Amino acid sequence: KKNLRRDDGRILFVTGESGAGKTTLVDRMLEENPTLAPIQKSYGTIEPVISLTLMGPSTLKFLGLNILQKAGYKITRKYEQGEVWDILPEQL
Repeated sequence: KKNLRRDDGRILFVTGESGAGKTTLVDRMLEENPTLAPIQKSYGTIEPVISLTLMGPSTLKFLGLNILQKAGYKITRKYEQGEVWDILPEQL
């Protein structure tokens, strides 16, 4: 928090042809930035980075649900696309 305001986080998409070096680039960025390393707490591990690999076309709803699951949010029912994107900021 800065000035008592919540930081809504950031998002980075890396796209490119197969074999272009996307994974190598992201791995190198994560290794070189210790603030992005997992943090061990008494209740578990905080993962500041969520990484997803999408195969082929994807809907925003599918993408949002996958981000929520990777963030540890338990999906308990079917959600509408708008609901998913309303939940995301609070969970992240």
